[in-house]
Amino acid sequence: DYYASRGLGDVYKRQEMLKYSRNLSRIIRTLITDVNSMKKTADADEKALKILEKDLEDKQAQLVIA
Repeated sequence: DYYASRGLGDVYKRQEMLKYSRNLSRIIRTLITDVNSMKKTADADEKALKILEKDLEDKQAQLVIA
């Protein structure tokens, strides 16, 4: 009986560890997905900012000419 109940306790501990491991894996995947999404957004924002800076330079040049 002692060894059987000890074995069940070990099984329970492994199940708990597996559950926590799966949850941790999900959290990590979510974080990686969020970081990748934020990187894409930052890249798009950087491109848009460069376009706006160029437009501003063009407008300023037009004002100087006029």
